[in-house]
Amino acid sequence: METQAFRHFDVNEVGAQQRLRYWEDVVARNTSPVAFVPEDEGSFASSLNQGMFERFTFTQVESSAVSAFRRKEHVQKGRGLIHLCLQLHGTSEIDSNGQTRLAGENSLILYDESTPFRFRALSPVKTIAIGFPTSFVMARLPSYSDVVLRPLDGLDGINQVLHASLMAMDRLFAERQMRYFSYPVFLGMIDLLAASIEEASACKTQVSTMAAWAGKVRAYVEANLDDPDLSPASIASQFGISPRYLRLIFADGQGSGGYSETLRRFILRRRLEECASMLTLPDARYGSITMLAYNWGFSDSSYFARRFVEHFGVTPSDYRSRKLREKEAESARSLQLS
Repeated sequence: METQAFRHFDVNEVGAQQRLRYWEDVVARNTSPVAFVPEDEGSFASSLNQGMFERFTFTQVESSAVSAFRRKEHVQKGRGLIHLCLQLHGTSEIDSNGQTRLAGENSLILYDESTPFRFRALSPVKTIAIGFPTSFVMARLPSYSDVVLRPLDGLDGINQVLHASLMAMDRLFAERQMRYFSYPVFLGMIDLLAASIEEASACKTQVSTMAAWAGKVRAYVEANLDDPDLSPASIASQFGISPRYLRLIFADGQGSGGYSETLRRFILRRRLEECASMLTLPDARYGSITMLAYNWGFSDSSYFARRFVEHFGVTPSDYRSRKLREKEAESARSLQLS
């Protein structure tokens, strides 16, 4: 897995009057949108280092004492990521859903983009974080929301394995040993997170054998969407089960919400969603639309175009043009405000 970008940002690179707006913009573009209120705006200091590894991110953040707020207006502007954070230094309070929890050194914290919160750093803090695509976490951990914004002690029980792995990644990242940040490593971190969540009180992810199998199937699909040979038959063969049992597993794993999606339709939808996500990025990130389709497991560009129109209501090129216009308009508004 190649590093697609390494980024470094520091509020000291701009004037004192621009630091807060600069930092909010940096965090919104590279993690998730939030609003900040420094304890002392005159001495406000923050920096961020981030590596992008295809669909994953690894981030180091240091900040002086500050409060961060995710409000309802921020939820709609998320980047489709869930962040697993390890607080290395400092003490903080997290308020969400009427509850206040304390996080300290070695706390593991899971942040999603759909839950409003207030984070208050009571002292300077240093944090590292992995950004996972939400779909990956949902596939492996259907009940992950039970521990969102609930700090876990990184030095307790099985959490120590996850803690040690994050610390190792932090050291490798600081040394720019990017070759170790491979796809299997990030998937393994999701499995370690699952083990920590399963140990947490009042939160069991393996509700039933069928649900556990369904989670493994969805996780396998997410990890192999770019494989043109991915199909229910190949998945059944991979897990050593019959196609009929695979259908039962996947149907059971969808719960009782009333809408039933076949595994084949799930694979198609997720491929289309990933293509749509890439279309919002500069062309250089994926080449032509035809190449993008091939990279996400489509072997026929005409078939991809038809299915894209069925799902999104517009052609891939029109979708890209619309999203680029929206980004340009948002950038223009930001310039006017600054």
